[in-house]
Amino acid sequence: EASDDAEHAFSLYGEAQQWDECKRIVLLNAERLFSEGRWRTLIDWIESLPTDVATGDAWLVYWLGMSQFQIDQALSRVTLTKAFEQFRADADELGQMLTAASILIGYYLEYANWEHAEPWIFRLGSLLERQPTFPTPEIEMTVYSGMLYGIAIRRPDHALLPACIERTVSLIERDLQSNA
Repeated sequence: EASDDAEHAFSLYGEAQQWDECKRIVLLNAERLFSEGRWRTLIDWIESLPTDVATGDAWLVYWLGMSQFQIDQALSRVTLTKAFEQFRADADELGQMLTAASILIGYYLEYANWEHAEPWIFRLGSLLERQPTFPTPEIEMTVYSGMLYGIAIRRPDHALLPACIERTVSLIERDLQSNA
């Protein structure tokens, strides 16, 4: 781990059944691995953890759901819904917003039945109405663009449409990471 070899560190911690260390390695590296297209590594890591560890942390469940989208969109929504419920129980509004936005983006990319997306528009909308602060502009872009997808496709009459357009355009004009 000290030599920046997360994969080897995860493997060694797993062999030693040091699950808290494995979980820490996953959470420290999840965003990077996902943005590099290494979602299969995330799935493998999370699924190799004991069930109580893998399902006991909303962020692990979130990253599993995000990774599952690449191979099974319906399963991804089920997993992300579980993550959302855990985030809600933990009063983690950022986790709730990212999860709801990711579900809406998933519906958009899959062009699935948007009728089922509508509750997510309202869940995310109620969180955005609180005018949250975001840790990075990239996360803010994910949340606002997810909301904008949902509103544009399913609820163009939504009161947050002008604010979502304005904020998304403002964020597009910034120098964001390329994946954002």
